[in-house]
Amino acid sequence: MTRRALLLTQIAILSLMIAGCDADPKQGGAHEHPAHLHGPNHGDLAQLTDGVWLEVAIFHDQATMVLWTHAGPHAGETIGSLLQSSIPEGPLGHVEVAFAGHPLSIRRCPTPLDGFWIHGDATSLDALTSLLADDGCREIDETVVEMLRVEAGIPCYGVDLDDQNLPQEVNRDTQAISFTKGCYLGQETVARIDALGHVNRLLTGLALPPGPLPRAGMVIEQDGREAARVTSSSYSPRLGRPLAMAYVRRESSTPGTVLEGAEVVSLPLD
Repeated sequence: MTRRALLLTQIAILSLMIAGCDADPKQGGAHEHPAHLHGPNHGDLAQLTDGVWLEVAIFHDQATMVLWTHAGPHAGETIGSLLQSSIPEGPLGHVEVAFAGHPLSIRRCPTPLDGFWIHGDATSLDALTSLLADDGCREIDETVVEMLRVEAGIPCYGVDLDDQNLPQEVNRDTQAISFTKGCYLGQETVARIDALGHVNRLLTGLALPPGPLPRAGMVIEQDGREAARVTSSSYSPRLGRPLAMAYVRRESSTPGTVLEGAEVVSLPLD
């Protein structure tokens, strides 16, 4: 594996954790998770972006263990109260607690909302899930989770990036790349681009005209040449129209630029 591929793998792992994706790099796919929304009467998807919704939890099974993500403005208060424990502070802060006779690992995670990864025995997390349900936790589907991911501009490995991408193309320099730390795998590629030039395309947002969602791989041209290539998309209640993540040529990547009816927008959405 090349240094660039190793660095992209590191960025991809961070992106997977942020996005809640469970992708197999060899397969290049992402598994979908059932999810739960915490809060009163949030059946209307449009309400989700008006600040009405409170919590989101995403589940996926790993044999007898479960990795569970609980996120939202009140996630810390809810988890701390239910587990009768202090919550981890700071990025990726971590605590170990006991619940229902089993150990749970809780780590603060950079999801589209502030939240926590909770990893533990499936039985204990089933008990925690029941308590959350009693507290008003409501099930939502993967469409909502994907909408949150795209509006947050969080790339998913195997969907929005792979080992063929240059690190800076992913447009997550501040979140996933260090320009000051000592030697690390992939640093040579990162430093060369930073010092001698720039990448020719950037992963950013595209607000599209009302209509069907664009398919992955759809190309938008300008002046007879490729200007953007879509990687993933979702309907955006905030914009009231489809929103895509796409690799856009650098000279066309300024927010507000219009490409064949699609407008370049900054992600995450404000």
